[in-house]
Formats: sequence, C-alpha cells, structure tokens
Amino acid sequence: HKPCVSSHIPGFISIEELDILIRYLSNLPLHMRKEVPGLNSDRADIIIAGAVILHEIVKVSGLKGVYTSSRSLRDGLLVDYITRIPGFPHAEPVSIRERSVRHLGRLCHIDEPHASHIVKLSLQLYHSGIRAGLFPSYDEAEELLSHAAYLHDVGQFISFSNHHQHSFYLITQVPLLGFNQHEVLMIGLIARYHRKKLPRQRDNPFQELDRTDRRIVRVLSLLLRIAENLDRSHDRRIEKAEFIRKKDRVVLSVSCISDCSLEIWAVESEKDSFFRTFRTKLQIETHRG
Repeated sequence: HKPCVSSHIPGFISIEELDILIRYLSNLPLHMRKEVPGLNSDRADIIIAGAVILHEIVKVSGLKGVYTSSRSLRDGLLVDYITRIPGFPHAEPVSIRERSVRHLGRLCHIDEPHASHIVKLSLQLYHSGIRAGLFPSYDEAEELLSHAAYLHDVGQFISFSNHHQHSFYLITQVPLLGFNQHEVLMIGLIARYHRKKLPRQRDNPFQELDRTDRRIVRVLSLLLRIAENLDRSHDRRIEKAEFIRKKDRVVLSVSCISDCSLEIWAVESEKDSFFRTFRTKLQIETHRG
C-alpha cells in the first residue's frame, strides 16, 4: 500500500512521515521504486540512502520535519553566483526572499514607489496596533504583511478589474524563492483581501487555514486595506499613520504634507470593517506638516 502523508502544512514533511516513506520505499524492489509517482527514476537507486541521511539530520537537529522545494541545489547555486556579479541587475544586498518579491513586482510593472510606501504605512499600522492593544504580535506577521503590501497590486498586470483576485493568483502561482507553500498562501490571501469583500469563513482556500492563521489574515489584510486607502492618490502625501488607544475607542492619527481629504474619505469607508474585526470604534485625526 502507498503511504498516507497528509501534513496539514503544505510542503511540510514531519519526521514521522519521513520515516513512513523510508519504510515504504525500502520494501519496494528497484524496478518498482522507479515507478513511484514524483520520484525521478534515475534517483531510485540512491533515494533510500539519501532519505535515511536526511532523517538522521532532522532527528539529531531536534527538528520536527522539513519543507520541500520545487527548486534544486543547482538553482540556488546559480542565483547565488549571478547576483554576485558586479553590475548585475537587481544585485542588491537583500535576502533571496526579498529579492524574489521585488522581482515579481518588477515583472508585473507595479508602481514601485507606491508599493514601497504601502509597505511603510502597513508596518506603521501593525506596530502601533500592537501598542494600542488591537492585536498581539504574531510570529512572522511583519514579514508576511510587508511582502503582501509590496505585491498587492501585481494583479493589475492582468486587469485592473478584480485585480485583488489576480494578485492572489500571481502570488500563489509564480515561484517565490525562499518561501514555503504556506507562507506563499498567507501572502497571497492578505493581498487578495486588500479590497472589496472581507475574508469569509466559506471562502476557499481561506477556510482551509487554522483558526490562528485565519485571524492573522483578517487582521493583516485590514491593515493593508487601510494603508492602501491612505495612499489613494499614489503621491505619498501621508507620511505617517498610527493607532492610538483612547479609552473606549482607537484613534488613527494621520500626518500629511498636503490635502488628504480623498484618503480620509476612503479610510472612513473602512470604519465598519474595523469595528467588525476589532470590536472597537475608530476615530480619524489628521495633522498637517
């Protein structure tokens, strides 16, 4: 019988599941191992030895498991080599994750100054939201929000209409180096809900997330919605935005360098969404200069 490997985290294989795979493959003769779906027949003779070595590394390291990747060692070596060449385009001192996110944005011809400003505003809202007691500090949430904010408009490359849905498609279908499948899904969903409808329990694949991850998507996508509205004019006229707790309500303090009535009007439309998410009222205050 074929082994049943069903980790709830996409792309993740636990040490227990790895052990099951090793036992399964060990009981197959070479000619049958060559027929196993997903296994390169040229590797059938060495797969067991490699799997055992991996199992022991995971065990000795005290890890719970490993994440799979669609990329090979050759891909990593190539990327590392070419980005060290002086003058190579986009050879910037950033992580492979950050580089792959920027690359996707540039492929889709996004408004990079706008995207970078949305990242800035989103993170201001995230950190001030924690200070105001709106939500706790979630593991990796800052990075997920940052990447989703940068890529939220990539869907416009396909069409402006419903571009939030196109953004989800591109983020989850175009390979992003350095991320596991679960992280890509989270980034895609945060970008997906930056406009139009809020996340709903019956939405796919939102409903497949566990309770904590669904809450993270709800919180971060709302912050992204607000940040997007704060740069409605795409000219970065709002320099700073932060939440401040005042008794029974939360104040969104906005600092702008010119008239921002359009942006404030847009954020006003999210007051109901804010209350539904955090069960507290939102008040907006603006400051010039």
